[in-house]
Amino acid sequence: METFHAPPERSSNEVIFQNYHSIKKHADTTILLDTLPYFILILDENRQTVYSNKSMNSFLKVDIEEALGKRPGELINCVYSGEMEWGCGTAKNCKFCGAVNSIIESRSTENKVTKDCRIESSKGDVWTNFEFSVSSSNILIGERTFTLFTITDISDSKRRIALERVFFHDLTNSAGSLNGVLEVLADNDNKDGQEKLIKTAYLISQELIDEIIAQRQILDAENNELV
Repeated sequence: METFHAPPERSSNEVIFQNYHSIKKHADTTILLDTLPYFILILDENRQTVYSNKSMNSFLKVDIEEALGKRPGELINCVYSGEMEWGCGTAKNCKFCGAVNSIIESRSTENKVTKDCRIESSKGDVWTNFEFSVSSSNILIGERTFTLFTITDISDSKRRIALERVFFHDLTNSAGSLNGVLEVLADNDNKDGQEKLIKTAYLISQELIDEIIAQRQILDAENNELV
């Protein structure tokens, strides 16, 4: 078994289904997981799915039976999940994956581990870039310890942060230019020079207003409030 990162061993289909039916017997646990709005997987010691909640199945557009036995990257169609024979976690690029690293670290430390994770997903001709926050922690169900793996899609918030950085960068530059022109204007006694500086200050202030309006429109569009 060849791997560049995580252990490649996989559980048999028989063991996967045994674990699934064992978990299903704990109705209080599965009912709770299915009522939560978060994407949740229960993984075995080989990082394979033995339960996925309704929110996760809806996000993946699969039945729970289709999810069983698959690792997170395989479920989300990560471009690297099929690169090696033994699947998700074993390719060279998996060394930098927050998802598999959170699972491995959580299993070894027995602590909850949260990391950010970027996944390039391909399904047919459709390519999607996801940005997730993932958490892994141990959960005891019956007499066995599994990994409770939760996924939060943070793509929108990451994109918004990037836009805000650009906005404040441009805003600072424009405000700095306006402040510089006004300082020169205050020290300039030449009437012709003052008129030119006033025109320049007006143009910069107009750019400043345009940038603020553009940012407001972006926020309205993000919130589905743009008319």
